[in-house]
Amino acid sequence: MKRRDLIVSALSGAAALTAGKAFGQTYPSRPIRWVMPFPAGGPTDVIARKLAEIAGPRIGQPIVVDNKPGANGSIGTGEVVRAAPDGYTFAVAIPDSLVSVASLVQTVSYDARTDLTPIMKICHAQPVLIANAKLGLKNIADLLAAARKAPGTIACGTWGPGTFPHLTMKSIEKATGTRFLDVPYRGLAPAMQDTLANAVQLTIVPPSLALQLQDKGSVTALAVCGTERSPFLPQVATMKEQGIDTSTTNSTLWIALVAPKGLPAPLAKRWTEVLSESVRTPEFENYLKGAGQSLLGTTGADFQRELAAEYVETNELIRSLGIKPL
Repeated sequence: MKRRDLIVSALSGAAALTAGKAFGQTYPSRPIRWVMPFPAGGPTDVIARKLAEIAGPRIGQPIVVDNKPGANGSIGTGEVVRAAPDGYTFAVAIPDSLVSVASLVQTVSYDARTDLTPIMKICHAQPVLIANAKLGLKNIADLLAAARKAPGTIACGTWGPGTFPHLTMKSIEKATGTRFLDVPYRGLAPAMQDTLANAVQLTIVPPSLALQLQDKGSVTALAVCGTERSPFLPQVATMKEQGIDTSTTNSTLWIALVAPKGLPAPLAKRWTEVLSESVRTPEFENYLKGAGQSLLGTTGADFQRELAAEYVETNELIRSLGIKPL
């Protein structure tokens, strides 16, 4: 290397070191904003607010959770996509706002795989497929046998086209050649009520709720989504253990934090460290248990890889079902 090149290289390295020190000394200099693309008071909102409360002192500034709901989370998330990647604006995210939104909202302006910086999958709830106890079903094998005897007659209460319960049942149909009757509701509560009344026979609920209902003898938990058993229902096998191995049934209802595309690596590293410490505090872990959630802590490349796989399969399934975007 020429003498001039050596000097330039040394000066560049010194400048980078100085900038890094300055960055560490000045960031953050004002409150951090976490955009919540869903209404206040929901499960995602309250968990994000608890984590913000714990992480704020660790990052050195208050974290403000700002609700910007609408269009499957695309309004608030889109605002973060357009924000400067300076470490002051993040989005709280769930599968609706990063994955299925691509096929369910016509005006969505981003691709979560390329237009955002993944920081951490924080926690998740492992949905549980439950059946009214009167059916006498014990597991997935029993359910499939019953479905083959009477195709299209066993009804599942879902939350509408493209929602997690709907896609889960459709992926089961696709994997096994069976057919169920889809009955859409406006949300979990009415679907659960009609399952208890046996107006529909199946629905999908959070693990803590499945445990309560099963203990009362009103339902049977048939299978858990995700790749591992739920700590709330360790005796219930996963879909995968029972022969249903799809990206949809292996996924869960997770909550994550993402940043605008181009977030500098030192900032991404700082936030990964702060969140990794925050989510493992006894205060937050106990809060998650009370909310029926389990800790994930998936970061960086692992988060990116899981997101890409879920994105492809989920959106292919939605399109194959002929569901049109709104």
